[in-house]
Amino acid sequence: MVGMSWQVTILVAVVLLVSFLGQKASPRFRHLLWCLVLLKLCLPPSLAFVTGIGHWLPSTPAAHIESRSETPAPVGPTVDTVGDISSSTTAPADTVVPCTTVFLSSTLAKAAGPEVRKPTVQPSWSEIMFGVWIAGMVGMIGLLSLQYARIRRSLLASRLVGDPKIMSLLGEIKENLQVKSHVRLLAAPRLASPILMGLLRPRIVIPADALKELPERQLKAVILHELAHFRRRDLWVNWVQVILQTIYWFHPLVWLANFRLRQEGEMIVDDLVLTYLEGDHQTYGTSLVNVVKQAARKYLLAPGYVGIVETMSLLCIGATPTFGGSFG
Repeated sequence: MVGMSWQVTILVAVVLLVSFLGQKASPRFRHLLWCLVLLKLCLPPSLAFVTGIGHWLPSTPAAHIESRSETPAPVGPTVDTVGDISSSTTAPADTVVPCTTVFLSSTLAKAAGPEVRKPTVQPSWSEIMFGVWIAGMVGMIGLLSLQYARIRRSLLASRLVGDPKIMSLLGEIKENLQVKSHVRLLAAPRLASPILMGLLRPRIVIPADALKELPERQLKAVILHELAHFRRRDLWVNWVQVILQTIYWFHPLVWLANFRLRQEGEMIVDDLVLTYLEGDHQTYGTSLVNVVKQAARKYLLAPGYVGIVETMSLLCIGATPTFGGSFG
């Protein structure tokens, strides 16, 4: 874990430097750079290849030093002698058996050595740090579970959209984006902002108020945004980010890498949406503002969801889309 942390630190520093020098590069290029950090986190710190000489060398076990304690030469009668003495029935009258017994008892006591006391077991620093790491992961899982449950509660009253006009709009957008998969469109009255969810059963969930109040062109921009996330498979990337963030919760540069990866991903999606809106910045910007105005809660990272509020969060901190990409 320590070796991986240092390697990730160096890699993030290199990616930050390249990103700074390539500020005019496309968001796709910067997004690819930050994907390298995720790839590194998914690999072990060191890899053994069959082409390396170390793979074919026999493993040499560590030298074991056997400490042999020299047994002192027996002084006085041995155990056999004790047996002879104890079994003798014709001992002379002047033989002092009690003295021999005392001598043998003291000799055996010296051979046994002093009484060994078990030392007090204290946890090592590595054990303490391991416990802290486990506690941090449990805390991360708890926070993500709370956020996941909160979003799920807001989806309890969701229902399939049956408006033919809106479904026709969804079909038109899917055709433009060349999306062949079946993506359902749901309306949720308690949802704060539009989200894309479901790895195996993808669905776009839009607040019911947004479906009623947004003009058709602004609604098209919202659906375009979510379908662009689906086409780029951002839900899968989001799951990988959440898992790695839970494991490396202690590493601040992993948090930074995840933030920058989501930032660049949102810029790519914004470029794609504006490409299909023929550069209509005003419509797209207005639709984002209207959606965020309807959001009653702040967006938090949760597994299995991506949404349009991410773009507005980036705009609030000063990150603006480049407005010029294409699907390519």
